[in-house]
Amino acid sequence: MNLRKLLLTSLLSLLAIHGSVKAHKALEEMRIGVQASFALTGSKVSIAALNCPTCGDRSDVFGRGAVGGFTIDGGQFLDGTHTLVGVELSANFGRFSGRKSVQGTIFGAPNGNLTTKIGFQQAYDLCARVGQMMGDNDFLPYAKLGSSWARWKIRSESDQLGVGTSSTGKLGVVLGIGVEFPLEEHVTFDASNLTVGIEYAYRQYAQSNHNIRNQAGENLRSIKVVPSMSTFMIRISYKVS
Repeated sequence: MNLRKLLLTSLLSLLAIHGSVKAHKALEEMRIGVQASFALTGSKVSIAALNCPTCGDRSDVFGRGAVGGFTIDGGQFLDGTHTLVGVELSANFGRFSGRKSVQGTIFGAPNGNLTTKIGFQQAYDLCARVGQMMGDNDFLPYAKLGSSWARWKIRSESDQLGVGTSSTGKLGVVLGIGVEFPLEEHVTFDASNLTVGIEYAYRQYAQSNHNIRNQAGENLRSIKVVPSMSTFMIRISYKVS
């Protein structure tokens, strides 16, 4: 009786270990993935008169839109642990913008206005990731930290002053948290190489500068923009190695 109990316990243990290993394998080594996000941008805008540095205004410009892209990542569980460490390269593409008009006499005319439009175009991230397998090896919360490069298209215009534009790429930092689910633990068909995940990430970029010029080409206002973006993402990944 004791021998049968011992054999049954050993068999169940082996099955649990086998399931754990398979769940782990879907998260290890090299994977490729596709992702879709809802994005929110929020940029700090500072406006100053060139002939009066203390004359100016500040505003926040917000935008929202859809972003899609792909990822390539690789990772490995530390020996004897459920801790996953790895790196991730991702690319995101979208076409959306936000705008805001500021009114005030500093723009050269009573009730003058200046409108700033800030558009997102693309972003590339390179991050380190650390996660911990939880539950019965069926989900992995993780955090990531790294660098990001994004291209922004910025336009400022005023009927009284003129137009200023900038199409620029800026470096920044990205911080994110998420959770991944090995599909094999949640479906009845063979999905040993597939995972799905959800993630929130925040990106802050370096300041962009441009001037508003009149028709004669004279610089009249200095515009400084500090862009940022938050993404709420869903991803599906496939292990290729």
